[in-house]
Amino acid sequence: MFLADRYIIGICPKCGAEIKGDECEKCGSLLTINEVKETKCAICGSKTSKRKNKNLYFKLSDFQDEIRNLVNIKKNDWRENAVKFTERYLNEGIPDRCASRVQKYGIQIPIEGYEDKKLYGWFENVWGYVTASKKYAEKNDLNWEEFWKNNYDNKIYLVHAKDNIPFHTVIFSSLLLATKEGYKLPDKIVSDEYITIEGEKLSKSKGNYITIRHLLDNYPVDTIRFFLSINDPEKKDFNFTWEGFINSANGELLGKWGNFINRTLQFINKSFNGKLSNLTVDENIERELKQLYSVVGQDIDNGYTKDGIEKIFDYISIANKYFDKKEPWKLAKENDYACEEVLYNCCNIIFNINTLLKPYLIDTTKKVEEFLNESNSKWKYKKLSKVSLKSDISALFQRYDKEIVKKEKEFLNNNEQLL
Repeated sequence: MFLADRYIIGICPKCGAEIKGDECEKCGSLLTINEVKETKCAICGSKTSKRKNKNLYFKLSDFQDEIRNLVNIKKNDWRENAVKFTERYLNEGIPDRCASRVQKYGIQIPIEGYEDKKLYGWFENVWGYVTASKKYAEKNDLNWEEFWKNNYDNKIYLVHAKDNIPFHTVIFSSLLLATKEGYKLPDKIVSDEYITIEGEKLSKSKGNYITIRHLLDNYPVDTIRFFLSINDPEKKDFNFTWEGFINSANGELLGKWGNFINRTLQFINKSFNGKLSNLTVDENIERELKQLYSVVGQDIDNGYTKDGIEKIFDYISIANKYFDKKEPWKLAKENDYACEEVLYNCCNIIFNINTLLKPYLIDTTKKVEEFLNESNSKWKYKKLSKVSLKSDISALFQRYDKEIVKKEKEFLNNNEQLL
């Protein structure tokens, strides 16, 4: 049988590492399968042999100069690894690439003489970004060209791991150029480094992996999103550990954010029947929150979402210190007016920090707005207009026992996960 690239293992001709398919994860080389040495079938382990076959090639070399120009223009908007990898391919000379495959499944090639072939996955799936946008636009009565064509107020982000850089910077950009239909080229290449698990390379064949299904079946989605967001491997590899995951849930989410919300809102319900009359804004706090929208927004716009959520949680630490310093439990006995002022500013912080967290935490941000009986439809500073709380303020996050770490490690080692 003809083997798809992903079913071929061999040795990289450039660095000598063992590879699977046509790309070396160690040195980042993008190869043709003919260049791979000592090839074997990944399914049965047998040595492979070559057969003559008729295929279609995409002439990537025609776009060498335009891709180089794109890299030069976007150097400050692409991740450093994307710039370096793409420059290396350009310096070596972009090779033309086989665009057809003999395989049972895939996109049929509508060209006479190639009816038995399917389109190479990395030509088909990146173009899926465009076709998926078209389908979305059709369903929502939008003009798809506003998302993809030049002369519109649009911005294109391509988000992936570093092993997929050449397929997005070289192949996809060349496809867009080849149409000659005015497609806009990528503005932002957000190419992350790798995630390892418990100190080892993620490997499905070796059982060293955790399925998203397993995480979702056992933990709230926001707990997962937070941990992966605040540890996003933007500049270096990140090692996922169960101990780190549980400590993050207990310490950051529950101990900082959940604690600040709970102690503030429960106090108001208990001491002021859930309502405050003094809505005086602390000008320093208001200025700090407005500034936070600006810097976090800039981080997200630049593709550095990890930096953005770190800044938000740094401010949550400041908010907890503000609560401790003001000691509202003492003020409640001495000066109701001053106590309400402190608590209102805490609520105003909660309201706006919650808005800032909307791109990160899907479920809990909705719950916090329900607690406050007020929402913010825009992602910008808004003064909380009233304080009239929901009477039942439930815990947003749960505390996990450290025994879970041991159980999860055993589960990982036993390789009993289901797809």
